[in-house]
Amino acid sequence: MAGGKICLIQLVSEETVQNLLPVLALRPASVVHVRTSKTKERSNWIIEAARQSGVEAFKKDLDLEEMPGIKNTYDAVACAIDEALGLEQTPVVNFTGGTKLMSIGAYQAAAARKVDSIYVDTEHLHFTDGGTSSNLPRLVNGDFSFSPIGRMLNVDSISYANGSERVTPGKDWRKYAETAAFMLQHQDDERRCWQAVNKDLFQNGAEPKEPEKWKSLKDRNLNIPQECAVLAAEAGLLERNNMGFALPSKLIDELNHNPRAVESLKFITSFFSGAWWEVAVAKAASESGLFRDLRWSVNIGAKYSGPGREEDIVAVQGVQAVYVSCKRGGAKSRLLGQLDELDNRGRTIGGRFVRKFLAVYLPLNDRTGADVRKRARELNVKIIQPLKGKIPEQSFS
Repeated sequence: MAGGKICLIQLVSEETVQNLLPVLALRPASVVHVRTSKTKERSNWIIEAARQSGVEAFKKDLDLEEMPGIKNTYDAVACAIDEALGLEQTPVVNFTGGTKLMSIGAYQAAAARKVDSIYVDTEHLHFTDGGTSSNLPRLVNGDFSFSPIGRMLNVDSISYANGSERVTPGKDWRKYAETAAFMLQHQDDERRCWQAVNKDLFQNGAEPKEPEKWKSLKDRNLNIPQECAVLAAEAGLLERNNMGFALPSKLIDELNHNPRAVESLKFITSFFSGAWWEVAVAKAASESGLFRDLRWSVNIGAKYSGPGREEDIVAVQGVQAVYVSCKRGGAKSRLLGQLDELDNRGRTIGGRFVRKFLAVYLPLNDRTGADVRKRARELNVKIIQPLKGKIPEQSFS
């Protein structure tokens, strides 16, 4: 007779969230992964993602041929069920992943052995009882929704489940929220800030590559509107002097013994060039109350692949990753081509079930704008744009 400990037997899917969620919901003592060479590496991702979400389980792998049929899968799953029963564990078969033939074989094995089976319906955000036994409602405490396990997930665990082993905490956007809010509400002042950096400070819009050229900017005032400059100085972005506001002199002086200080200077100029818009979007996303673990300026990538790419905004909503790419926009912004890149990056972090947003500050009113909106619909990317100095409340719904 089956005991109290659960053994989750599941077909490893290319969409790993279908394997991660049952582990979190059932908290099994052991997991058996039935996999092919195509899904082999995902087995460890799933278990590590579960561990990062607070669930640890012993794992065993059963490797099948590249294109297993119904019988091959049936035999493997039936063997795993019998072994679990022999250890007085309660087997539960997740038949969601794999090919259709594999799914049929796994389901038939659960039905033949009269043990519980489960299907992960990511589209409708709930589990479905396979009906091969009557014990599953008790194992999930009568709740087949994803709600109880949503709070267990974070950006790290979802990213790891999809193969990204390194996720940084990101930067604190709240320090710059007041400055960003002012720029959002004052379009003319925002334009002057952009020009102050891209036209006045950098003659051709290109940042200096050598630290020595950054040093020449010491005490050089930026033509940034007074009210905005005061807020930026309070946030540590600018420094007030007798003539106005300039880049912080201590950062420029630091270049004498620390060349990496140039990154802090680049951050400041990029803020006025458009990164402020990322902060404004992060603030609106946070105030919407829809998201958890919201992070700004995050590096996500493989563990040993060097510096990861910096993402604008990532978060979690329910059991889905949320990916937001922010662009100031304009004639040279190449938004249409960037949509496909956004789609690829979002899938890398959150798989097929990721929620994707493109936040564009400047209006999308011309023919290019129409093309961008059309392509966004095709890729299931929602576009966010400001309206009368605000980001509409429904932008993230």
